[in-house]
Amino acid sequence: MFERFTKRARQVVVQSLEEARAERQGEIRPEHLLLALLRDPDCLAVRVMTGLGAGPEAVRLAVEAQRKAPVGGLGESDAEALRAIGIDLDEVLRSVEANLGGGLGDPIAEEDLGRRGRRGRKPFAPESRKVLELALREAISLKHGWIGTEHLLLGLLRLDRGAAHEALAGLGLRHRDVRAAVVEALRATG
Repeated sequence: MFERFTKRARQVVVQSLEEARAERQGEIRPEHLLLALLRDPDCLAVRVMTGLGAGPEAVRLAVEAQRKAPVGGLGESDAEALRAIGIDLDEVLRSVEANLGGGLGDPIAEEDLGRRGRRGRKPFAPESRKVLELALREAISLKHGWIGTEHLLLGLLRLDRGAAHEALAGLGLRHRDVRAAVVEALRATG
């Protein structure tokens, strides 16, 4: 599955597994792919994001902010109302995570990449599989014979939903602008 991926893009996939494991997640989500991209400041995707005003630390913080965004309608005003009656919403959420687990299953193993994991489950969330598909489509559209970090970034932007996309969009990164910057960067490097 990953034979067309550059060495750096393959590394992103492996590191996305590490990101998911560190969070005790049972699958790789798009934000894990994005966070893994940020680990290599010299890759084209990070250089393009930085050139467009969204450096790695800003992206990392934006992802974290998206993850902490209200879920199910609970916002800061709700948290304040609960605090007023002696309930700490953050503590409740920590307790739920501690007792029920924060992930979606058992942490995945590296050998499960690219094939079905335990219980027939694939290690990539459906949204992450879609990002990989969109990255391939970007590479084909650009007439590239490889899938690089730049294509993964474009795939994340094309997904058009989720914490990774919202983090990037919140930093002003739009697919059209990023794609143009990728094309220009590749043209400049010859």
